[in-house]
Amino acid sequence: MTFNKKSLSIAENPQLFSDYLYAFENLSSFFRWHPEKDLKICLEKRQQNYQLRKKIPEILVRQNRHFKNSAQLVQTLEKLKADNTMAIVTGQQVGLYGGPLYTIYKIITVLKLADHLAERYPEWQFVPLFWMEVGDSDYQEINHFYLINQLNELVRLGLPETPDNHQSIYHRKIPAEITQLREQLKKLFPDNDFRDAILDNVQESYAPGRSFHTAFAEWIQYLLADSGIPMIFPADQSLAELAQPIYQKTLQDWQIIQQHFTNTNRQLQQQKYHVQIQLDPGQTLLFYEADDGSRSRIDGENGNFLIRSPQVRQKISEEELFKKLSQQPERFTPNVALRPVIQDWLFPTVIYVAGPGEISYAAQLKPVYENLQIIPPVFYPRLRISLIESKIEKVVSKFKVDITEIFELREEWLEQKIQRQADTQFNKLFQDSGSIIKNEMIKLQESLSRLDPALDWSTQKTATNMLELLDKLRQKTDEAYWRKMNSDLSQLNKVLTNLFPGGNFQERTVNILQYIIKYGPEFIKKLYDSVDIHDRHHQLIFL
Repeated sequence: MTFNKKSLSIAENPQLFSDYLYAFENLSSFFRWHPEKDLKICLEKRQQNYQLRKKIPEILVRQNRHFKNSAQLVQTLEKLKADNTMAIVTGQQVGLYGGPLYTIYKIITVLKLADHLAERYPEWQFVPLFWMEVGDSDYQEINHFYLINQLNELVRLGLPETPDNHQSIYHRKIPAEITQLREQLKKLFPDNDFRDAILDNVQESYAPGRSFHTAFAEWIQYLLADSGIPMIFPADQSLAELAQPIYQKTLQDWQIIQQHFTNTNRQLQQQKYHVQIQLDPGQTLLFYEADDGSRSRIDGENGNFLIRSPQVRQKISEEELFKKLSQQPERFTPNVALRPVIQDWLFPTVIYVAGPGEISYAAQLKPVYENLQIIPPVFYPRLRISLIESKIEKVVSKFKVDITEIFELREEWLEQKIQRQADTQFNKLFQDSGSIIKNEMIKLQESLSRLDPALDWSTQKTATNMLELLDKLRQKTDEAYWRKMNSDLSQLNKVLTNLFPGGNFQERTVNILQYIIKYGPEFIKKLYDSVDIHDRHHQLIFL
């Protein structure tokens, strides 16, 4: 049994992403591959370009052996040893309890693509992979999540803020306060057949003292136990050693790469597109873990380099920096621009499943791939989904709501809808009454003027007063209407809160717990079966 689906054609943001979906010819100069037409040639070129076939499988097997479904994951990873196996990759920060829904949607996209391509190209094998982004230091982005409670309020649950020590996320441990979240979740969701078992599993994954990436990976494996997706821990020393030659060439060519970005960004701006990645003067694409543990940016400066963070500002020669890179490559991490390039050096990626922001990054990266002599993959847009529960569908039906209009107007939709209803119901009555008063007073003035012209002013004044009183009555009528509409407003606001919680798309805000506690752990499997991997539009899934 699957959920019902409706395809929704709406304007996409940013414009670059919209054109990537529907007008790729406008962007073709910024990408090596057309996202649909060039897949076969990309497969062949990526296979020829890939150099680490013998080294990567055993690293990933080691990283995935401790999961409960490790046998299945290892079997999947063993395929990477074959020359005809390519990877379909996605990635995301290791957000608390999986982060927003789009993390799950990325994984569903990857898994469905792997199945689809296996049928389309039987001479190839396809392995799904998930890159856990753990190199950055923005703890505030991953230490919380959102749910909608029974009062239709958006609720933020999270861990206490800590002083920013600028350490990469993979160094952080889950604090003791994580245990308090279980009780908060129990209060948010009424007891049912699923709640406690799911909360037990999430508590087992996110136990105090564990690393965020280990907890994240185990939670994802629980959610996707039937299909599974091997996880990549990029901070592994073995992977850093394999990335070392790309790190070194990136540092050697930092000025060339800076110029590439300048040229590409100028071209994007000339075509009226926004620029997603802005590099500061001197900025390379790498960070270094300083002695105090802080993730420090590496800048080029007067033939040397500068390691800089709020705590550290250290000049270092090229020779000394490359010595550090040779001895401790694990202390070097890529920034957002270099990360996908490193990924495609390490793994036989043929498709990277990306969100709107990542597609925008990718538009700037073509010359970086060329400079580092790495063939880029196809960048494939992830599924974009909004879930519509039956309680929301009932309100939509009751008020004859235009779903497309909600997605186009978002925050303004509710005010405009109610105002239109008020205008439709009362405008004509008051307009007609005003016209009658004006016309009748004109007739009265003509008659009275023949009697005594001095009565003209009094007649006009009376007409003005009558129209002013009518306007005041209109204002009181509007107030009475809005009071009467309070109940309806509450129901309509429920629609808006569920589809655009906090003013943002549902998929970018709400956590998967919102649905698996209500509908059970089979929810993701039913969602997987319901969405269409070939549908480029936003998909509405009716639960």
